[in-house]
Amino acid sequence: MDRNAFDALIDLFPVTSESDKYYLALAKQRAWQTLPHLPRGTGTERLLDVGSFKALMGPVFIDLWNYGEVAVVGADVEPHSVIRRQAPMTGKGYSFQAEFCNIEKEPMPFADGSFDVVVVTEVIEHLLMDPVYAMNEINRVLVPGGRVLFSVPNAASDECLTFLVNNEQPGFLRQYLSNGLKIGNKDLDTVYEMGHYHEYTSREAIALVESCGFEVIKRSGISYSPEHLAGWRWKLLKTFVHCLFPRSRRVREDVIVMLLRKKGPYVPLEKLANRFPAPLYRTYA
Repeated sequence: MDRNAFDALIDLFPVTSESDKYYLALAKQRAWQTLPHLPRGTGTERLLDVGSFKALMGPVFIDLWNYGEVAVVGADVEPHSVIRRQAPMTGKGYSFQAEFCNIEKEPMPFADGSFDVVVVTEVIEHLLMDPVYAMNEINRVLVPGGRVLFSVPNAASDECLTFLVNNEQPGFLRQYLSNGLKIGNKDLDTVYEMGHYHEYTSREAIALVESCGFEVIKRSGISYSPEHLAGWRWKLLKTFVHCLFPRSRRVREDVIVMLLRKKGPYVPLEKLANRFPAPLYRTYA
């Protein structure tokens, strides 16, 4: 795949702020390693991008992954709207159906079995209370046997372990973000932009998706940020962990990436056999 073509399609996004520039640079690194896990289409399939940052990757799904139609859903788009992009060199236009939705509280505004593929990459860690609700809705809007490209930050990565032994916060985005606070935003509607509420281990991620009727076809990891510590402590830690757990199935990279398949018919939330899967949920005695 041509990296220049990939970057050019992402650059169709209209940048309006310094934070947009920062996010686009990060998104390019992340998507370049994540999207190769996504099966390519045949030109007819429908793809839903959940939490898509206003269809940032839409042109990539159309031109490089050969999907016939792309829709987006999230809290950063207008209800029942259409997002448009146009390539300045070729004049080619793109349009994407966009729907507003709080995905852990509201039903997605799509009919059952509307999509062949769903992409939900580095979104679920922002949810405040109920990721099973969101994943079960993803199951509902998928066709039988539909695929999901799923990724979350890895709370058990080598880099997180390195942070811990050096007395630093192990999470990737656990600090408070000051952007909203500087302009006086303290309402709950802005909290999704404030950081990661829950970063995942592989065990938690698998428990989540399996409880919602998905099987894991492939699980792997990616690292798109530079090593926080490149010196002897980092190397010693990795050697020490490998010696202690030589057969560990732990994903060592910064991000857990999984390709999922919908196993059977959709099961409504209240009828799930494992509505609150451990270790992801707990109940006070």
